[in-house]
Formats: sequence, C-alpha cells, structure tokens
Amino acid sequence: MEQAFRESMNIAMEYYIVALLLMLGTGGMCFYRKRSISASVGWAFLIGYLFLIYSSTVITRDMGEEYDYDFHLFWSYITAWKKGRMDLLYLNIANVIMLLPVGFFVGCIGITGCKWAMVVGIGISGVIEVSQLILKRGMFEFDDIFHNALGCVLGYLVYRGVKWVD
Repeated sequence: MEQAFRESMNIAMEYYIVALLLMLGTGGMCFYRKRSISASVGWAFLIGYLFLIYSSTVITRDMGEEYDYDFHLFWSYITAWKKGRMDLLYLNIANVIMLLPVGFFVGCIGITGCKWAMVVGIGISGVIEVSQLILKRGMFEFDDIFHNALGCVLGYLVYRGVKWVD
C-alpha cells in the first residue's frame, strides 16, 4: 500500500513539473511577443492547467476493456432522482468546478463573451470525452460536456466580475 502511494506521488510530481515547465515556457513566449502581463500569465496558467486536467482525466487512468459511453443528456440527474445516487450529483458539481479556472484564464487571454467561453468549454470537454472513449480510459458523457461548459462560462463570469470591481 505504501509503495503504491509513493509511486503515485512520484507520477503526480512528474506531471506537476511538466505543467510548471509548460507554464513557464508559455508565459515566457507570450511575454517575449510583447503580450500584456495578464495575457501572458493567463496563457501560462491555461496551458499548465489544461495539461493537468488532461493528465488526470485521460492519461493517468487505467485502460478499460470496453468502450463506455452514455449519450443521454442529463442521465445522471434522472438516475440520481430514481435511485438516490447522490454521488452522481457530486460528480456533476465537480465537473462544473473543474473548468471554472479555464473560464477565468480565457478572460485573461482576451477572449470576450459568454458565448466564446462556452465554445471553449465545449471544445476542451469534447476533446477529453472523445479521448476517453477512443482510448477506453473513462466514460464519454454528454452530461460532462454540459457541466464542463457551464463551469467555463461561470469562470468567465467570475473574471468579468473581478475585472468590473477593478
């Protein structure tokens, strides 16, 4: 048990180091190209965070034996209601929270409008979900795409709120 924990910590540390290097490289590149400080920092955090998300949702997962998918939108709410599966509701909340920072960083890099934040959220989540399906490393769900896009839009609105106060 202790050995498995150490191995997982070593793998996690490797991913954090790669994410940090991606962030530093991206930030440096943006700064070198005379982007604003907020855009440079936004790009750096966006790239690093996307790497961590993709790592945790696709790369580090074990490969399944079969393709796993559910193409019914809001199936998790229906199942939670009928079978009392509160864990599904918690997963939906986690999916919203997962892309909240992405929406904030999208605002930092200069993408404007909730519509574009939603498009970015759908695109990022779509890549994750299709990767999970093709690589058999998770379940493809339209619910996840919806909740991730919602989180991206909410993150963008937080950015707008912070910018408005500033």
